[in-house]
Amino acid sequence: MGRIGFQVLFATLIGAVVLAPQPAPAASRYVGTYYAVRAGADSLQDLTLKLDASGDARLTTRYPGYSKTAAGTPVYPFLETGTWTQGKDGTINLNLTIGGVFVQESRIKEAPENTKLRLRLTDSVLATVFDQNHTYGSAELLFRKADCK
Repeated sequence: MGRIGFQVLFATLIGAVVLAPQPAPAASRYVGTYYAVRAGADSLQDLTLKLDASGDARLTTRYPGYSKTAAGTPVYPFLETGTWTQGKDGTINLNLTIGGVFVQESRIKEAPENTKLRLRLTDSVLATVFDQNHTYGSAELLFRKADCK
């Protein structure tokens, strides 16, 4: 490989490393569990968002007060999983890629999804600033961090 070819290869590798999303550091202030309540079509929705130090994310939606459908079928929590990264502007990027009904520690009826959210942490509140697919409607989604007052 010639000198120019090596320089191009080196520049490409360095560029790939710099541009790749960086996982959340273990000491990140964003790591933790957050809770939110929002109105749904048939009941309130309790949302639990867990951001792990590894960069993994889990969003569980529960439907209190709505235990059975009109047909009598049980209503189970919905679990979405994916990853999160820290942005350079004081936000986090949440990318949820798999969703499914959650029954007794197992996800059933799993399906791919593409939910992308950007959230900003102010004090102990994590709030949406961008919802790519308008998954959660026009209202801002507000998560309060667990163990914060």
